[in-house]
Amino acid sequence: MELKKLIKGFTLILFGIALVAGFGFVSAWVGPSASAPNGNVAAPVNVGPNLQTKSGQFKIFNDSTSPVVEVGCVTTGCLGTLKAKSLFTTTSSTLRGNVRIGYTDAITSTLSFDKFKIANNLTTTYPQNLCTNDQGTVIMCPPAASATTIPLTVKIRGAPANITSGSQTTLSWVSLGATACTGTSSPQKAGWDGGKDTTFGMQEIFNNVTDTIFTVSCTGPNNQSATSSFTLNVSAAQYKWTRNTSGTQSKTLVSGAGCGSCANNTSFTVPTGVTSLHISAWGAGGGGGSGGSANLACGGGGGSGAQGGAFSDIASVPVSAGDVLTITTGSGGAHGTGGAYSGFSSHDGTGGTSASNTIVLKNGTQILAGSGGAGGTGGHGANGSGASCNGSGVTPPGTPGQCRTGDSGFQSSGSSTGGNGGTGGLGGFNSSSSVCDNLYGKGGDGGKGGNYSGNSGSPGISGEHGAVVISY
Repeated sequence: MELKKLIKGFTLILFGIALVAGFGFVSAWVGPSASAPNGNVAAPVNVGPNLQTKSGQFKIFNDSTSPVVEVGCVTTGCLGTLKAKSLFTTTSSTLRGNVRIGYTDAITSTLSFDKFKIANNLTTTYPQNLCTNDQGTVIMCPPAASATTIPLTVKIRGAPANITSGSQTTLSWVSLGATACTGTSSPQKAGWDGGKDTTFGMQEIFNNVTDTIFTVSCTGPNNQSATSSFTLNVSAAQYKWTRNTSGTQSKTLVSGAGCGSCANNTSFTVPTGVTSLHISAWGAGGGGGSGGSANLACGGGGGSGAQGGAFSDIASVPVSAGDVLTITTGSGGAHGTGGAYSGFSSHDGTGGTSASNTIVLKNGTQILAGSGGAGGTGGHGANGSGASCNGSGVTPPGTPGQCRTGDSGFQSSGSSTGGNGGTGGLGGFNSSSSVCDNLYGKGGDGGKGGNYSGNSGSPGISGEHGAVVISY
C-alpha cells in the first residue's frame, strides 16, 4: 500500500517538471521576421562534395592569435584578397613569406602587387618562372639546361688529286652543324667560288691547268667557324708536232687531257685558263753528203755528215684563251748521190740538201723559229794509183750555233779502200742550259767512198725532220 503511494507521488513530480520546462520553451520562441524563404539561417561550411560559398572573411589559425591564411582580408595592412604566411622565420624572427601577393606590412614594405619574393631568393624582381621544391615551397625555377651545341666540322676532298693539265677532278665536301658555307679558290677557279650547301655536295671542276687550292669555310651557332682545304696538283700538258718518214706532219698529245684538236695537225688553240706556254722548236737536219767513187787502184773519199738543225726555246710565251698558234716543222735535207764509177776515172759524190726551218706563229705573227741544218758535202772521187793514192778529206758545212757540225769524210793516203763518211751533226744548242738538245733535227751522216776496183760511192743519209713541243 505504501509502495503504490510512493510511485504515484514520484510520477506527479516528473509531470510537473516537464510542464514547467515546456512553458519556458514556448515563452522563448520568436516567430519568423519575414515570409519564407527570407530570413533563413545559412548552412555551416562542411566537408560535403557540393560547392559551398562563404560571404565573410575566412581565417585559418595555427594558434589562438596568428592566422596562417586569411581569405577576404580587408583590414588595414592587408590590401589584397589573400595573405599567406610561412611558419618559418629568420634568426631575427622576421617573417618570411613563401608567396605574398599584395601584402604590404612593415616587414615587406618593398613589395608591390606585381612583385613576388621567393623563399630561396629574396632580392629578385619578377615576373619569373616559379617552381616548388620537394617540400612544397614555392621557389624560383632553376635555369633551364642550355641546348647542346653540335661542334662545327667541315671536310673537303678531291678525286683524283693529281691530274695533267686540262683534265678534270671532282670535289666533294661534308659539314656538320653549319648554317652557312662558302667556297673559295687560289688562284681563283671560275665556277667554284661562292655559296655552298651546308650539309654535303659534289662538283666537277673542268679544264684545270695549274695547281689550285680549293677551300670550304662554314659558320655555325655560337660564333663557330671551320675551314677545310684541298690542293689539286696539276702536271704540265704537252703537245708535240713531228713528221713521219714520208714527210707528213702530225700532232701528238704527249701528256694531259684528251687531244680533241689533234686532227688539226698544223695549229694549237690556247685553252681556257692558260696564260703562258713553254715552246721549244728544233730545225731539221741537213742531208748527208755521198761518197766519191773509186778507180781501179784507189778508193773514193767519204761524204761529210750534215749540219744538225738549230734549237730554239722560249720558257714563257704570254697567251690568252683562244689564241691560235700555227706550227710548221722543218723537213730534213735529202741525202746526196754517190759518185759513179766509170773505168779509170772517178767522180765526186753529191752533197746533201739543206733542211727547211721550223716556224711557230701566234695569231699570224712569227714568235719562234729553228733553222734547218746545211747539207753535207759529197766525198771526192779517187785520185792516183797504187801506193800513190792521195784522196783528200771533205770539209763539212759551217755551224751557225748548232751543237755539233757533221764530221768530214776521209780517204787515207795510199789506201785503196774508200773513206768512211762523216757522222751527221746533232740537234741545236740550248743557250739557256748549255746542253745539246739533240732530241730532233740531227744531220744526216755522210756516205762511204767507193772501194778500188770500180765501186761507186755510197749515198748519204737524209737529215731528221724538225719538231715543236708546247707545254703548259
